[in-house]
Amino acid sequence: MIFEACKVFLIDQQKTPIFLFGRSFGGLLATNMANDFLGKSMLTGVCLLTPYYRLWTEKLYDLQPLFKFANYIAPYKLIKPEFKELEPEVQAKWGHIHDDPNCDHRFTPTTGVMWAKEQIRAKTSIQQTPVPLIVIEAVHDAVVRNDLIFEYAQLAHKQAEHQRAQKSKIANKYVRVKDCDHTTVCFDAPAVKTVITETVSFFDRLIEEKNKGSLLF
Repeated sequence: MIFEACKVFLIDQQKTPIFLFGRSFGGLLATNMANDFLGKSMLTGVCLLTPYYRLWTEKLYDLQPLFKFANYIAPYKLIKPEFKELEPEVQAKWGHIHDDPNCDHRFTPTTGVMWAKEQIRAKTSIQQTPVPLIVIEAVHDAVVRNDLIFEYAQLAHKQAEHQRAQKSKIANKYVRVKDCDHTTVCFDAPAVKTVITETVSFFDRLIEEKNKGSLLF
């Protein structure tokens, strides 16, 4: 995908900073991509918006043996997941989005197995990646666990401190966006403004540091 984007938009990979923005499951994948060979060599920074490090319920993980078995016999069988009940004020304001019949909330055994596999990798990836990260949580998130997002961000912070000890200027950032949940963080205007402003500001700072030659990559 990255190479295709560079080709289509005529991006000079040697001169143009490349950033990765991952949201929800994309944030989980972006965490792992930031620690693979291409990620470490090509990316200047990564934004992880409400990354999916762990669901609010343990049922997905308790049922992993069943998902692995079902993945062999019916890998694409559609399964309806269980959602936590929304807080009344969130339901009153944004219920029309959550209840939109066009939203497909189903997943498959293959998806369940993939989620668990990527989540196992994430804890190691975020501790090892040298790529600067901005991690953003939605305070009222009822889909993923914010406590683990914060915990993983702290692990990344320790990695950044280690890099800084080697005279690097890498600095991670953690942002909490109020008055929104896992979905509305992408719809509520003030929340979206916060996400965009914080992310662009963080990326701009990395560009400045890279231009000064203070980053290790």
